[in-house]
Amino acid sequence: MIAQAVTRTSGNNSASSGWFAFSNSNTGNGPSLAFVTAKSTSNPNNGYGDFRYGTAMSNATRDVTVLTRRAIGGAADPVTGLKPWGIIGSESIEGRYFIVVDQNIDSVVNQITSRNLTEHAFIEKVDLAELDSDKIHFQFELNDNDEIVPVDTTETESVITLNSKPFTGSHPVFMIETSSETALTSDPYYYSNKPYDGTVLNIELLGFQSDFLNKTIIEPLITSVNKLEQSNYYLYPNPVSSIISFSNELIRITNVEGKLLYFNNSPEKSLDISSWNSGIYFAEFKGGQAVKFVKK
Repeated sequence: MIAQAVTRTSGNNSASSGWFAFSNSNTGNGPSLAFVTAKSTSNPNNGYGDFRYGTAMSNATRDVTVLTRRAIGGAADPVTGLKPWGIIGSESIEGRYFIVVDQNIDSVVNQITSRNLTEHAFIEKVDLAELDSDKIHFQFELNDNDEIVPVDTTETESVITLNSKPFTGSHPVFMIETSSETALTSDPYYYSNKPYDGTVLNIELLGFQSDFLNKTIIEPLITSVNKLEQSNYYLYPNPVSSIISFSNELIRITNVEGKLLYFNNSPEKSLDISSWNSGIYFAEFKGGQAVKFVKK
């Protein structure tokens, strides 16, 4: 149907009747649909709930028309000075609302009042706890197409640990690929405000964490075993937190400043570097093959 708002709709915010309706007739005598929401919120107790229909973001690059439900009002936050509305900083809302359909607006109103739907509707803010059971651990590898892919791994071998579900105060972590780099960031618009301008080639939501992540380039963190095995010179795991093993006779390890940290005088195939500082290192095998690895 063609939705047209008619005169018998909810009132202004605090004086709202708790519902608003659409009809395919200007008189309201055609098939109609109503949304019923809570007139006031449980948490905060001096807020109110409503639906909003209209244009959001008011930005030509991301202009959309939305129908949203929100909880507004309440006491100002003592830290931010903001009054609660919608969901901010991974807060969440839960509640009950109703959608009513009937042959005309009058019939819709009769259903709402006879069933006392506005009193049965509710809305409130809720806290979502951060749970250890939701932890997920990732490292990054190159697949056969030389594409960077996240791989589930153990906590000790992971590059980054996230929550699989949002929690109060959390921030999303996206893996974003452009033509020049792939990065982790909490800002889906880090590279571009326009979603289809060709700058971002791929974006994937990996999980959530308590801190906002500005940008971390993934390329130096890649687990390189798949590609290096082809030449029989590789280190694993990479990145590494404690024990690193190597496929061939290792000559030396240096840091990014060229300082010699390890010289191999024995045929050992592993090395404990748990006491080393986090950073990027270079291992040189016998034969001159150099391999970069990351100490977490």
